[in-house]
Amino acid sequence: MSTLPLISDEPDYAKLIAEGATAKKITAVQGKYLRQIVTNCASFGLGVGYIVIVSEGALPDSFYIGSDGTLNIPTDIRCLVNSLGGRKKEFNNLLPKTEYFVYYVLTYGEFAGIISEGKSIVTSA
Repeated sequence: MSTLPLISDEPDYAKLIAEGATAKKITAVQGKYLRQIVTNCASFGLGVGYIVIVSEGALPDSFYIGSDGTLNIPTDIRCLVNSLGGRKKEFNNLLPKTEYFVYYVLTYGEFAGIISEGKSIVTSA
């Protein structure tokens, strides 16, 4: 008998995300280049994807993401979105000395969860 965990022992990530689980331990730090932000968060689980939204200022309540990953972005909001790759993302050529907020959205399969709380960072000169 194997001592490896069974597939049935794995958490139901889709269900957890649908019930409101969000990314934890979000970090946003200055990158090695001017006006670069590097973001990361704790791993949620195998097969989970991460959408990262970086906005100039905090996102308003009218900004939301649908369960299918469709973004509703008010026209007066400037933001960048990266849904490719893993948890760690880099955002370059941002405005100097500007406060940005970093948000994570967990995804699993074709389902997107809710937006995390924002993490504030001010870019370099």
